[in-house]
Amino acid sequence: MTSRFVTRSSRCASSGLVLIVASLCLACGASEAPPVARSTPPSPVRPAVPATLSAPVASEPPAVVVAVEESEAATSPSSSSSRRPLPETVGELSGVPQLRSFFDALARTEAGEAKTRVVHLGDSSIAMDQLPGFLRARLQERFGDGGPGFILLGEPTGNYRALRAQPRMVDPWSICPISQRCRRDGHYGLGGVAFRNNGRSETRWRSTEPVDHFEVWFAGVPNGGRLELTIGREEREVSAASPELEDRWSVHQVEGAQNFRVKSVGGRVRVYGIVLENEGANLVWDGLSLTGAYTGRLLQFDEEHIKRQVARRDPSLLVLSFGGNDLRHIARERITIPELGEQTRAVVQRLRAGKPEMACLVTGINDHLQSGVARIDYRHVEPVVDVQRLAAEAEGCAFFDVYAAMGGRGSFERWLSRGMAARDLKHLTRGGRRVIAERLADALLEAYAISQGRDESSN
Repeated sequence: MTSRFVTRSSRCASSGLVLIVASLCLACGASEAPPVARSTPPSPVRPAVPATLSAPVASEPPAVVVAVEESEAATSPSSSSSRRPLPETVGELSGVPQLRSFFDALARTEAGEAKTRVVHLGDSSIAMDQLPGFLRARLQERFGDGGPGFILLGEPTGNYRALRAQPRMVDPWSICPISQRCRRDGHYGLGGVAFRNNGRSETRWRSTEPVDHFEVWFAGVPNGGRLELTIGREEREVSAASPELEDRWSVHQVEGAQNFRVKSVGGRVRVYGIVLENEGANLVWDGLSLTGAYTGRLLQFDEEHIKRQVARRDPSLLVLSFGGNDLRHIARERITIPELGEQTRAVVQRLRAGKPEMACLVTGINDHLQSGVARIDYRHVEPVVDVQRLAAEAEGCAFFDVYAAMGGRGSFERWLSRGMAARDLKHLTRGGRRVIAERLADALLEAYAISQGRDESSN
């Protein structure tokens, strides 16, 4: 096996890396899915969402970027997709025309021309790699397996999973998730979690399938130490020393490796995660769960830092699945519905700045009976769903209505009785998440087929 290490400035490498779809088919935990009501339940009057927003988080002076990358030349969008009229809604998916650039990317992947990447950030609603895992499996089956994708160095919470390459911390790291607002500089990496060494810290991964491409995402810091990398049977060493804080990537093309290791060797080190991908035209779906995060916590990202992180990943679609934790603040009147709408828009703006042309999709919250210790009912849930939809529309994003897919008002009790909702009265079970993922995947694939002028039944 051979690997190649490349270093160059990201200012000179604008096209980013190809994103992959890690595919993992998870078995449904229930034998039958509950019936899904087609009608949308009555909702309170929708709150207004301001037409413009300012991102209210001050950032430090822009950090220098040192990138290690091999980029692919961008391929011009498929003209056939851009000419096909698209319906406004497909199932519970609205704003379908806003996904046109994503469908163009899928068309290029299907033609064998390019890779398609999806970055999916969310709260505990996407934990255990379940909702992203089901979506990944469906789209990978259709467009090819791009590999596990972006993976953290450890478990910031007990429900973090990367099912195709779960991290195993041999010597622990100090973990700082954005949900805890523990980095004053706002540099948390793409996954929203920064890992700092405690002397000699070490993580190992074993991919379920061999991969061709390996990256380490980390920071250059003053008095920085070194990172010792193991790629299959090969050893590499990377310096983390820098006069000032900067974003860095170490990129290696490998031949069918499955075992990987990142270890700190002396000095200060901050690492954000790794990327495992397969070469070629295929799909990658990153599942980046931030358990406990409120929507507004993503505004703790330093603007220039997260802009570079997104640009480096080069996704064709950004998916955001937040809002469940915000329900407790709504119930306790710590935040208003219009304020949540403003925060949602500001988060989309901040993340999309790294690639303004990428499509985006907001998934609404599921029905709840509780959030934290606060009791929740439709009077809290429906205004949040409405304002998430309005914020998505205002930012040119599609919206998937999970609440409607469940059956609307009173659906949590029905799903609970069928084993599709959890007894914590907040979350869906694996079986419930599978139902939601299947409905979203069906809608995406049907809309894609329409964009290509095909009968969706052929997909």
